[in-house]
Amino acid sequence: MPFYAHTQPKRLLSRHLFKVGEHAFKLASQIRGVNADAAYYAGLMHDFGKLNPHYQNPFSEDKEPCPKCDYIQAHAPLSALACDQSSTALDKPSKLLAMLCVHGHHSSLKHPSELYIY
Repeated sequence: MPFYAHTQPKRLLSRHLFKVGEHAFKLASQIRGVNADAAYYAGLMHDFGKLNPHYQNPFSEDKEPCPKCDYIQAHAPLSALACDQSSTALDKPSKLLAMLCVHGHHSSLKHPSELYIY
């Protein structure tokens, strides 16, 4: 089963994640003092929660739209959790920064104290 990042146009999730990661790395590499590896990692993980099968429902032709399923389809917290749990190469401050960027990318996160990780 293919996983998609966007509906219009349909974009494969894997391709989208790698492109954003590469772009984030290039941008961060141009700024002194910024951990470009952390930027790459944040870009790579920013939509990882879209692997959630409920998020993928709108891409399937045989699934009915679910207007009340926003909470099931939310991918920012899942992406942040995956970011936190999967990185062993980043130091703690870089990992926290990447996780905050990932969670805040598609949510209303305004302050790190609002981040809730199970």
